[in-house]
Amino acid sequence: MAIFRRGLFDLVSVAYERMGAAITDGFIVVDAQRRIVESNAAIRHIFGVHQPARAGQQLGTHWPELDARVARAGATPTTTEFVHGAAQHLELRTFAICDDGVILGYVLIVRDVTEARTTSLALEQANAQLKAQLDTIQSMQAQLQEQVIRDPLTGLYNRLYLADALARELTCSARTRSAFAVVMIDVDHFKSVNDVYGHALGDSILRALGGLLRQQVRPTDSPCRYGGEEFVVILRDVTLDLAIDRINELRVAFSALRFASNGLDVSRTFSAGVALFPLHGRDEASLLAAADAALYAAKGAGRNRVCAAGTH
Repeated sequence: MAIFRRGLFDLVSVAYERMGAAITDGFIVVDAQRRIVESNAAIRHIFGVHQPARAGQQLGTHWPELDARVARAGATPTTTEFVHGAAQHLELRTFAICDDGVILGYVLIVRDVTEARTTSLALEQANAQLKAQLDTIQSMQAQLQEQVIRDPLTGLYNRLYLADALARELTCSARTRSAFAVVMIDVDHFKSVNDVYGHALGDSILRALGGLLRQQVRPTDSPCRYGGEEFVVILRDVTLDLAIDRINELRVAFSALRFASNGLDVSRTFSAGVALFPLHGRDEASLLAAADAALYAAKGAGRNRVCAAGTH
C-alpha cells in the first residue's frame, strides 16, 4: 500500500522517458503494420528531423530508409549498415516483438557510426600506405643487395658472391657426394685491346663475354667476374669431361664474335682452366689455385684452349 501511496509506479514512466532522452542511440518502436508507437529524440537528431513523429504515423512517412528495411525483416534479429545522405554511416539493429510466434512489431535501434567508419577508413588507408612504403623499402633493399653482389659492367656475380657460392657448393657437394667444377677464364691478349683500341672496346668485349656466360650456363651454375679480364664459373653436378666440353662450346662462340673499332673488325679468344671437386681440391683456395694453374697451362700451350687441372 505504501508503494501506491508514494506514487512509486509513476517512476516507471518517468524513468522510461528520461532513459529515452539520455540514450544517444536512436530507437523506434513500430507495430506489425510499421506504424510508429514510440521514438526518442536521438533518432530525430541522427536524421536531422526537427518535428517529432506522432504515434500511429507510418514509419515510411518520416524514415523511408528504415521502413524499407523493416519491410524485409523477420523474427530473427538483424544488423545492417547503410549510408544516409552524402556520407553519414548508420547502423540499424532490428528486433522483432513476438507473441507465440506472431510478430506484433519491431524495435529499431539506430547508431551513427560515421566517425568510427571514417577512423577505420583512415586506418586502412594509413596501413595501405605503410605497406606500400614497406614494399618499396624491401624492393630497394633487394636491389641494393643485388648491386652488392653484381659486377656493374657485365651484370655477372662478383668476387664477393663467388666466395659465398663456393662455400655453399662445398658444403652441399660434400653432403651429397656430388662433383662440381671451378672454371677460371681469362681473355687472351686483353691488355693490347685497351692499349690499341681503347678501354671502350675492352669494356664491350667483357660485356659480350658476360652475356655469353649468362646465356649458355644453366640457372644452377654461377658465372662471376673475378676481376679485370678474369672470370670464374661454378658448374654444378658435372664430370671433368662435361665441364671441359661446355667451356669449349663457350670458347668457340666467343671467338666468333666481332667488335667494330674505327672501321675494323676485332675479335678475341680466351683461355680457361678447369678444376673438379673433390678431384683437384676440397676447399675454396685449393680449387681456385688448381683452376688458375690449369689456366696458365692453357696460356702456355698457345692460348685459345681449355685445360684441366694437372695438365702440364
